[in-house]
Amino acid sequence: MKKWVILCAIGTIVSTFCKAQIAPKQVLDTSFIQQQGCDSSFINKTIDNTFSNQIKTALLFYPELKTAKITFKVKKKITPLAARPTIWAIFQKPQNRRYLIVISSRTLKFLEPILLKNLSFNAQVGVLGHEISHIAEYNQKKGGYFLKLLFWQLSKKKMDIFENNTDRRAIEHGLGYQLMDWSTEVRQNLKIKQWNGANTEGVQARERYMSPQTIETIMNSLEMYK
Repeated sequence: MKKWVILCAIGTIVSTFCKAQIAPKQVLDTSFIQQQGCDSSFINKTIDNTFSNQIKTALLFYPELKTAKITFKVKKKITPLAARPTIWAIFQKPQNRRYLIVISSRTLKFLEPILLKNLSFNAQVGVLGHEISHIAEYNQKKGGYFLKLLFWQLSKKKMDIFENNTDRRAIEHGLGYQLMDWSTEVRQNLKIKQWNGANTEGVQARERYMSPQTIETIMNSLEMYK
């Protein structure tokens, strides 16, 4: 009986620790998952083995999604990464929804340099954290939100704000350094000052995806990075 009580207490402590916000770390690598002492199986997650460590590392920064149903799939797609709910999400409660994050294995020639496989580990975690940030947002919304999101696709201004806010959430979850590496590598690999997405090229006035300078400014304003 005494042994059972001790085991339960240890389980509670570990569970609480795993749900806590993880402090930012400038450089992440494949050892990070083991360092956290958490169960790396991740409930309700279907994870492609190609980027298993990167995906699990990014997920650890979103403890609120520990039991969310997310499938990570690698396939040929123009957009380097994309996150979306299934079509039935509009009719379901958040705890019953399923989400899909697609990682492109092959795309348009000018986007090839920024496919996940061509980025550093730190940058990979950063951009995966951005996509998981979308899921964190979706999981807090009612079904009608997804109808609004469909209409937002028609507005450049709305999508700029939408993606910019997604970057901010990733930074606030502790992935600022990783997102900065991704932002830097995208601009270096594409040889441009600003990247606005898979369907646009060149420099535009509004940042859809934050520049390294903007990310650094936000990090400097947050206590967790001090």
